Amino acid sequence: MSLPSDDGAPLRQAIGRRIREVRELAELSQEQLAEGAGTAASSLSRIERGVRGPSAIMVIRLARVLGVQPGALLELDGEPVRPPPQPASQEDELLVAWRSLDVAQQEMLVRMMKAAARR
Repeated sequence: MSLPSDDGAPLRQAIGRRIREVRELAELSQEQLAEGAGTAASSLSRIERGVRGPSAIMVIRLARVLGVQPGALLELDGEPVRPPPQPASQEDELLVAWRSLDVAQQEMLVRMMKAAARR
C-alpha cells in the first residue's frame, strides 16, 4: 500500500502567505525585504507565492529584517503578528539596521566602531 504523495505545496503556500503578511505589516516592499535578507526580489516573490519554500537560513534572515522571531514566520494559524515599532531616533534606526546584518557583518561593524572610537 502506498501513501498519497504530498509535494509540500500547501505548506509552502501557507508559509509564503505568512511571510507576505508580516512584510506588509512592517510596511516593506518585496525589494526592501529581499535586499535586507540578501536575496533577489524574484526569489522572495517565489517564496511568498509558495512556488518554493524558504531555507532555514532564509527564514532567520527574513525574521531579522522584519524584527520578529523566526518562529513567527512559521506560525501558520497563530495570532497575527504585530508590526515592529517604527524607529523613533537615530539609535533606533541603527538597531533596526543592526538586526538586518548577519553575524559576520555585525562583527566587522563592531571592529570598525572600536577603531573609530580610539581616534
